[in-house]
Amino acid sequence: LARESGRPIMPFAMATSRYIRLKNWDRTTINLPFGRGALVGGEVIVVPHDADAKTMEALRAQLEATLNDATRRAYIAIGRPEEEGHG
Repeated sequence: LARESGRPIMPFAMATSRYIRLKNWDRTTINLPFGRGALVGGEVIVVPHDADAKTMEALRAQLEATLNDATRRAYIAIGRPEEEGHG
């Protein structure tokens, strides 16, 4: 979508001290009110309109790394330990 629309990707992660963890395949969390929260942004990613498959894969990997880093920093900011392999 970013390539076709020309809009940048603005990655961010949110973590809260109060949450419900679902018992599904990716252990999704639902953030609850009345606790500490953190919203952490990552570097904006621009996808060129003429990006080929190699460029798209490189940007996908960059986005994944940026989201993982933002999630880690959000968990640190609220003092919630990140579970191994989840978050």
